Amino acid sequence: MEHLAGMVQNYAWGSTTHLASLRGESNSAEPEAELWLGAHPGNPSLLPDHADQPLTERIAAAPEAELGAASRDRFGDRLPYLLKLLAAAEPLSIQVHPSIAQAIEGCAREDAAGIDRSAPNRSFRDDNHKPELIAALTPFEAMVGFRELEETTRFLKCLDVAELAPVLNGLSGGIASGLRTVLELSKDEAAPIVRALADACRGVEGEWSGEADLLVRLDQKYPGDPGVLTAAMLNRLVLQPGEAVYLGAGNLHAYVEGFGVEIMANSDNVLRGGLTPKHMDVPALLDVVEPVALHPDVLGVDGPVTTYRTPAPEFELTRIAAGEQLRSTRGPEIIVGIAGTTVVEDGERRIELVPGESAWVPASTASYSVRSDELAFVAALGEF
Repeated sequence: MEHLAGMVQNYAWGSTTHLASLRGESNSAEPEAELWLGAHPGNPSLLPDHADQPLTERIAAAPEAELGAASRDRFGDRLPYLLKLLAAAEPLSIQVHPSIAQAIEGCAREDAAGIDRSAPNRSFRDDNHKPELIAALTPFEAMVGFRELEETTRFLKCLDVAELAPVLNGLSGGIASGLRTVLELSKDEAAPIVRALADACRGVEGEWSGEADLLVRLDQKYPGDPGVLTAAMLNRLVLQPGEAVYLGAGNLHAYVEGFGVEIMANSDNVLRGGLTPKHMDVPALLDVVEPVALHPDVLGVDGPVTTYRTPAPEFELTRIAAGEQLRSTRGPEIIVGIAGTTVVEDGERRIELVPGESAWVPASTASYSVRSDELAFVAALGEF
């Protein structure tokens, strides 16, 4: 076991307060969107006890000791998950992630077309899927999956906006038809519709007040963006601290605002559907997205120690709140302290973590304990 130093990602939608406050500092000079904990080749964590050796190098030098046989047999010689602290002050893009089969096919197609994997117009950057789970540390607002078609139609009709006629006509053919209608609008075609929608949403009270307010805020950030119309079709959630939601392949979603712990398969595959200046590949997104209504399954807290179970074999996430857990490892694990003091012990070494600090537990550590007097999280392999 040893200390692990995460890497901050400074994206424009990030917060100047959440990660800084976690470290006990004043506001950061620029937005800090994510703290990456893992072995992603784009920004691997470092091992400060060994001269800041990148975790990627450690794993490459000793994959059996670091990853273990079970992980290597299933996922090869790479850490199968990436753990993040995600701090959103502004909405992220509306996006969807492919299945493994879709990722393999899309990546091979773009490789064959000669598109560099780092190119801004690349849609499939690797051949892996990207299931993910977000657990809220603060109230966390998100859009997750399509609302029931009847509910979306009722919401839009109650706004009484004549300009929405093309969208409602599209929705009359189902969710897939409505989404295609919106995504195929040009910016010039979408702008007056979005403007009329946002105007109608101002001051809405009652049943749809949260959804209407969200659309107003999205239009203020991305005026006239067709993604605002896509957002009008999605479920709005506000997770409370400790609650979590899992997002599988084909689930159209977007994080809006809040601070949370995110864990995902180690992939960069993102197909965007609006609220972004970045590359959008509408045909690829329409091939990948699951155009069916979704009732998001919000996972809650179950005592001092909660493990959020998901279908993803690459990862599971455990929340330890003023509690202790004895753990037997099946593969590599990462612990991050969030509040108070977190102590990690294996009989030979004791590591004490303050908020924002993390530790790496290789697969060669058969068992260890985690004790937190306030709050910590543990990333590990899922069940397979």
